[in-house]
Amino acid sequence: MKRILILCSMLAAGMGARADGFDPGTAVQLRSAYSGAGQCLDIVNAGAHDTPRMSACAGYSGQQWQVEPDPDYPEFVVLRTDFTGADACLDIVNDGANDKLRMSACAGNSGQLWRIAPSGRPQRWQLRALFTGQDKCLDLVLENGQMRPAMSRCGSHAGQQWSLGAAL
Repeated sequence: MKRILILCSMLAAGMGARADGFDPGTAVQLRSAYSGAGQCLDIVNAGAHDTPRMSACAGYSGQQWQVEPDPDYPEFVVLRTDFTGADACLDIVNDGANDKLRMSACAGNSGQLWRIAPSGRPQRWQLRALFTGQDKCLDLVLENGQMRPAMSRCGSHAGQQWSLGAAL
């Protein structure tokens, strides 16, 4: 319980976020206002198990996200899933475009450090990575008829409005 209170205080102070928006001491599901309450950010049990995508919300371990403070940068968190385990973190592919996401070995690099910032809407957050800076947010883009999680210029877009609710 003490860890949860300390983490809530750090999130509230370091990110300007309200600690009542989500409980960082438990697994959360990430939902975007664009895809709706029935879709969650997921790591699907297929291929290399490293590609985030939106899937129907259920109790799958790829949708159970752990939000943990980084010990060296307390204003940032790392995001892990129960499915990929403690050694894999949500990361940004350093490919010049710097808009693709994947799960990769946790190494404390700037693409794995996320700031959860208020979006201006109740219980909605924007997720920004240290690597891409304050001007890019985790977003959903429509590509070939599918919603793909990607980093895009921050705005008030529904794809950048995330809820971090208790996991099913």
